[in-house]
Amino acid sequence: MTELPKLGAPARHALSELGITCLEDLTRFSRAQIGNLHGVGPRTMSLLQAALSARGLSFQTAEAQVNAAKAKKAERNKP
Repeated sequence: MTELPKLGAPARHALSELGITCLEDLTRFSRAQIGNLHGVGPRTMSLLQAALSARGLSFQTAEAQVNAAKAKKAERNKP
């Protein structure tokens, strides 16, 4: 687990509300989802993107989100 970069209190709070405590947690969310959080602005997004990139990680892509939603729906529909 890789620590998040140093962020302001509003951003840390917004991320913790979603259970994001390390960089790896961010990979479950899209850039848009994180960027839309109250307390997360352009500076925070730049810091997060740089930290992810430095470790070969990235925000979740739209395609990955669709696949995850399909898998979740299929799981719910199992007898």
